[in-house]
Amino acid sequence: MPDIVLTRAQLYQLVWSIPMQKLSSQVGVSDVAIAKTCRKARVPVPPRGYWRKAQCGIQASPAPLPPRGLGENDRIALGWALSEDVRSSLPDGAEPTEDLSEMIGRFRKRLGKFEMPRPDPETIRHADPGTPDPANRLASRGEGDDPFEHRRLQVLNALTSTTTKVGGTCRSNTKDPSRLSITIGDTALLVAIDRMPASDRLYIAILNQQVSPHIKLRWEDEEGTTLEQRLSEVFVEMAVSAELCRQSIMARSIESSKRRALEAENESLQRQEAAKLRQQQRSAAIEKAHVEALYADMDASYKAASIRGYISTIEEDLSDEIDADQLQVWIKWASSLADTIDPIRSGRAKNLVLLWSTSWAKDELETGDH
Repeated sequence: MPDIVLTRAQLYQLVWSIPMQKLSSQVGVSDVAIAKTCRKARVPVPPRGYWRKAQCGIQASPAPLPPRGLGENDRIALGWALSEDVRSSLPDGAEPTEDLSEMIGRFRKRLGKFEMPRPDPETIRHADPGTPDPANRLASRGEGDDPFEHRRLQVLNALTSTTTKVGGTCRSNTKDPSRLSITIGDTALLVAIDRMPASDRLYIAILNQQVSPHIKLRWEDEEGTTLEQRLSEVFVEMAVSAELCRQSIMARSIESSKRRALEAENESLQRQEAAKLRQQQRSAAIEKAHVEALYADMDASYKAASIRGYISTIEEDLSDEIDADQLQVWIKWASSLADTIDPIRSGRAKNLVLLWSTSWAKDELETGDH
């Protein structure tokens, strides 16, 4: 069963219009699973006792739907079976157009005051317990005293704590300390923190979101300004890039879904036309067979009548010349042959009419012609 895709607004409308237990029985999943889906999408659910109060006539205002954050998905794929009545009651499924500047403002507010932390590998170990200490990795490679590697570790530490602060995740690569996996909202970014070729200039680049040349995916030391000095703004820009990448991917996904739907509709029309053509060809073949059978019966009826006429002529003209017993034997044989050929006496004409009536009624039922 293909996933049902709802927007956050549709999911919000659903859980605030139907009691959770009733919705659970309708969609075939537990109320705990529904609540978990809502929590992951930051969609509030009615508190305990909300529907009991509503039954008693006490109307409580629904909790407002929080605005979507940078990098967060607005569409949620559900493994639920929604009835057509429920789906038709939901608001339009178009993704809302949101003001990017307002989203950035909310993100900055959530980020708060940014301070460049001291290089503290413990922070990284707590963020990802399975990741070895980057400082130890550097030392094991003889790079523990490299000023550039200390800068990289400091930036890594800052990105880890900052990402955690805004509700994201940051994981360093156990094999390559220059690579990070950062998740902002629901958008995963593969980030490189490395030095420019033949220099000690530091750069940060997003590697896995090459969706548009108009989206900024790289930041580096500038003349008189290091990345550390403007890392807060760089992080905000990374979040904006994650959002723009998400929007670009979503737009392509929606366009692809529309294209697949159109292709499916065209294929369905082609199948219907092919089925209609086959039906027409089958009807034409059956009609041709009926016509040929009719002509054959007409010829047979003419031959049977001719034989009977010939028998009468023989009886009138040769009765005095042929032994009466012999003549009767011949007349019986000739009459039997005429009866065999005759479509009416043999029953073929009746069968032909019944067969034609049956196929005509079937063709009427299948084609809808009157």
